[in-house]
Amino acid sequence: EAFRPGAELRGAALEISAEPGVTVCAVREQIEQVVTILLDNAVKYVSENGAIRLFVRREGRSAVLQVKNTCDALPNCPPENLFDRFYRADGARTQKNGGYGIGLAMAQTIAHVNGGAIKAAYEGEHVISMTVRL
Repeated sequence: EAFRPGAELRGAALEISAEPGVTVCAVREQIEQVVTILLDNAVKYVSENGAIRLFVRREGRSAVLQVKNTCDALPNCPPENLFDRFYRADGARTQKNGGYGIGLAMAQTIAHVNGGAIKAAYEGEHVISMTVRL
């Protein structure tokens, strides 16, 4: 809910859908940091009047956290490059919105330390998706 005001400033809807009873054995503060990184990026890069969607669900024995957002243009790189430390997919956009290029690398490290994985995907021409599986 802390990210709702930032989304609203951009005219974007923030939808949250959490399946009840999904649990993980992990360090709470680390998982909160991953959620913060993903939602912070989504708010920074969501298109005006776009949408941010956060899903938490169980898939088999895994807990899945997924954050999707609309964007004006997808990064001009393969999605897996977004996790490279200090990687800048779009220099102009980065300067406008700040950041150091380490957030997604940190999220990846946290996911791995907690026995999971994170991946990015482009859905169509204007949606980016980040999926954490623990």
